[in-house]
Amino acid sequence: MGHRFAGSWTLMSRLSSLVVVLLSATTLLFGGSTGVVAKEQSAQPDLADTIAAAPELSTLARVIRAAGLVETLKAPGPLTVLAPNNAAFNKLPPGALDGLLRNPTQLRQILSYHVALESVTSAEIVQVPNVRMVEGETVRVTVSGGAVHVNDATVVQADIEASNGAMHVIDTVLLPASQVGALPATGEADRPVSPLSAVGVLLVATGIMLRTAARRGRT
Repeated sequence: MGHRFAGSWTLMSRLSSLVVVLLSATTLLFGGSTGVVAKEQSAQPDLADTIAAAPELSTLARVIRAAGLVETLKAPGPLTVLAPNNAAFNKLPPGALDGLLRNPTQLRQILSYHVALESVTSAEIVQVPNVRMVEGETVRVTVSGGAVHVNDATVVQADIEASNGAMHVIDTVLLPASQVGALPATGEADRPVSPLSAVGVLLVATGIMLRTAARRGRT
């Protein structure tokens, strides 16, 4: 009986060891797999969140909120954003930023001149002389002195990836031709935007088309 008990004890010990090995293998397999799945499911930030998380783009994040464009920069894309840093906004004339913050229509038009409805990397952008922006006009791309320039701005950080596109940080706010000389100065913030300066705003264009269609329907 003693031999029989010793044999049973040895068998149980071996089974216990086998269970431990199997549990360890299961943890490695499924634990590792779970980690990979969790990593894959952790969504990459979109452009709006990427901008909001960057301290050097805090002014841009502020004007995006003021213009009501946060959801636009969360759209599936692909989008490319030319993102003016804080130093770029500091170059604006005195009172211009405050005036734009109180004039969402003009602000949207200027901001939409910084967004393209396609993904354009730094390697691709130097291959094209012009890129059409959401605002409707194009930006001019040049390369000189080893730097990429967009109109009068210089790209200071390129290819910041987001879930719905890419972003290039620039050191100057871009102004579409319709806005050159039209920035509000101190005391001019409440001046309404002229029809010409609002031509590129998609909201205005949509309204014009709807009114035209309504008139045709009545004739």
